[in-house]
Amino acid sequence: MIALQSEQHLGNRGFVVMILGRLLAALALFVVAFLIAMAHDAIVIGALRLFNLDPVEQQAAIESVSEYISFAIDSLFAVSVLLIFGVSVFTILEYYCFTFTLQEFSLRLRRGIIYRREVTIPYRQMQDINVQRTLLYRLLGTSRLVIDSAGHEEPGEENETEVILSPIDWQKAADIREFLQRRIAVQIVKTEAMADKDAAVSKPTN
Repeated sequence: MIALQSEQHLGNRGFVVMILGRLLAALALFVVAFLIAMAHDAIVIGALRLFNLDPVEQQAAIESVSEYISFAIDSLFAVSVLLIFGVSVFTILEYYCFTFTLQEFSLRLRRGIIYRREVTIPYRQMQDINVQRTLLYRLLGTSRLVIDSAGHEEPGEENETEVILSPIDWQKAADIREFLQRRIAVQIVKTEAMADKDAAVSKPTN
């Protein structure tokens, strides 16, 4: 259901896809640190096999190599945890700072964490609305909504000819596309009616 004059977000599924996409690198680093920790002893033994050491030197080498590997593991864990925390906070702020509002005659976008930006696109200037769904998006119940337009007429705002709402809940994307297509059709009919009226007024009479 489309709610007019109400600020909306991309939806819960959209938020999940956003945060998972941002956290992949940090989670991969965490997994690498975990695997190294699990194979700690095997790594130490494998490293020492490269050298022909006597028992005394071997024991000292084991302690030294083990210390370096433990330090590397702790560093990887610390970096991955900091990345997970930082990326999570940034994504949450980005999600809640990106809003869109379906107004009576235009679509308004607001975004930006520190510097807030606003774009208003009249329905009459919208040219095409596409819903794109990759296999991953279909599995996660999201879509990519692309709106092509001729820009806008608001002074002091960014002039965007393409608006992308992604990732957005698939049902919300479908409802928005249907709503915008109806509005565009109405605007076209009104524009044609006004053009016909103007033509009739300007037509010379005998």
